[in-house]
Amino acid sequence: MELTPRKRAILAAIIDSYILSGEPVGSKALCELLDIGVSSATLRNEMSDLCQMGFLNQPHTSAGRIPTSRGYQLYVSDLMDNSAPIPEIKIAIDSMLQSISHTPEQMPALAAEKLSDLTGLPAFSVTLANEGAKIKRVRLIPMGKRTLLMVVISTDGVARSRIVLSDCVVDEALLSVYSNICKACIIGHRLYELNRAYLQSIVARLGDYSLSIMPLLSTMFEIIAEMFEPQLIFKGEANLFSGYRQPAAARLGELISEKDTVLSLISRMSEPVEVMFSDEYSPDTSTEPCCMVVAKFSAGQRELGRIGVLGPARIAYEQLIPSIEYFANRLGTLMTKAMRDMED
Repeated sequence: MELTPRKRAILAAIIDSYILSGEPVGSKALCELLDIGVSSATLRNEMSDLCQMGFLNQPHTSAGRIPTSRGYQLYVSDLMDNSAPIPEIKIAIDSMLQSISHTPEQMPALAAEKLSDLTGLPAFSVTLANEGAKIKRVRLIPMGKRTLLMVVISTDGVARSRIVLSDCVVDEALLSVYSNICKACIIGHRLYELNRAYLQSIVARLGDYSLSIMPLLSTMFEIIAEMFEPQLIFKGEANLFSGYRQPAAARLGELISEKDTVLSLISRMSEPVEVMFSDEYSPDTSTEPCCMVVAKFSAGQRELGRIGVLGPARIAYEQLIPSIEYFANRLGTLMTKAMRDMED
């Protein structure tokens, strides 16, 4: 069966109407929406064909039609109007992101929180590791007699920091030993080389300093392990229960609890921004479909991570998609600057 231009126009009109109203669309309402000079009977036949093709569904025999995941997929990829975010949204995004100018490792989580506030949807961020990256710099900054700030920076500009409580008083001798170990055994090594076995081999050579240096080295290796693993953070989960139908909320809640599934789905992304529907991660078609809208954020040519939202498939894609893409681009720009500042 061919997806003719008329069928495409009918499908687009039904999805536009359903996104706006949340009510199934019948042939009479469709006649008022479209000016294509055909009767209600003809429209019903076309709608029936679209159901057979898997683009529409009829909840009840006497009801109008609603979109399926397949219908939404076609709508997003080929039927809807592509537009830029409205100026007011751009201004709101710029203002929100300017307020999260912190260390680079904090920014994705804070950005996800802001994206949830902006959209009213549960949001998430994923930071990615560069497997070819090496350790460029390690700093240990005294903050008190037993308190230090540990900073680890990789060659691709990723930085992580953590407050460390030392078991002994931090003096110049301890800092010197730690610095020498980092220069000899840590700096210049790839992230994946710095595992637990390598840590134990370093400690075995420390002699009298092993007890005082071991906690510091252990913390540093924990930071490096975090730099090597994708970090997935959800924000705004409470939005699941703000106006969503219970089946959709339950389904989204299940997905949030399955972080490996989310990471697997996001890893398949090839475009700067993509929409993924529930049938890509769940065979259950008994409830209204859900979706993820995800965009990549980068520093120059290197991808830093991805950020997006979860929600019911019935959302305003024409503004949501470009808004999230703009949000991700601005986040990448701010993170690039934060990384440069951290290195300085």
